[in-house]
Amino acid sequence: MIEAHFKNQTLVYNEIRQPAYQFAIIKHRPRDTPGFNITFFPDTIPMQDRPKSTGKGNTIPILNPWWEYMKKINTPEGYIYNRSIGCMWINIWYDQETNTPTPKAESIQCGGNFIAYEEETSTHVKLISYDYRMKTVGLDPKFDNWHMKPYLFWKAVAIDIDGRMIMPVVWGEARDVYFPLIRRTELWMHKNDLELFPAPPEGMTYELRGVNVYGRTGKDLAPLLTVTNRIRTFHTDWFRLSTEGVIPPANTGVNA
Repeated sequence: MIEAHFKNQTLVYNEIRQPAYQFAIIKHRPRDTPGFNITFFPDTIPMQDRPKSTGKGNTIPILNPWWEYMKKINTPEGYIYNRSIGCMWINIWYDQETNTPTPKAESIQCGGNFIAYEEETSTHVKLISYDYRMKTVGLDPKFDNWHMKPYLFWKAVAIDIDGRMIMPVVWGEARDVYFPLIRRTELWMHKNDLELFPAPPEGMTYELRGVNVYGRTGKDLAPLLTVTNRIRTFHTDWFRLSTEGVIPPANTGVNA
């Protein structure tokens, strides 16, 4: 039986069943911007409102219910980064004491995160996501989080030109920072920015836990990809991902 420890509670993975979505991992985008004298840039990849182009969609309003929920699934330092202006997610000024004008986030994710989809075109896939107007009281932070549903939440990373990753730094230390995947209208991503999962064997569906990937057949879960101390282990000869996942969180007890 596969178990994970999250906030001092033991969750049995076999009891949490995910829908039979299709999945992909977001490719990284190392970059070098001359003149800025910066080594690591946020590893941001754009999302679109419609299955067209490769640019960013409209900014996404962040309402109080989502701020309250982000506070539940982050450390205080992580939440500070959630609310920061000009670091990655939010680049339009707002008053952090009053949330006026309404904070608006960029339509982005970070490379190395997983996404789920059910619809696709020849060029794009439509992401499973939350509505920005959703009342979050129905979400449970023990289950509705990046550890258990990493296709509905994403983890922030920065990357250098050689592809090395680091976590965001708050108050001089690297921090695990989690964001919910929120849509304004729809969220699409271009397939060029994604590595699609291979089709699983007949009768098997994928289940994701943090940076790990499992295959479900009936009541049984079998590991396909697990990460320990940032070392990836593939447990079958048919499942492979060339794209490295995000930096696993520290001190969670999860096999990552």
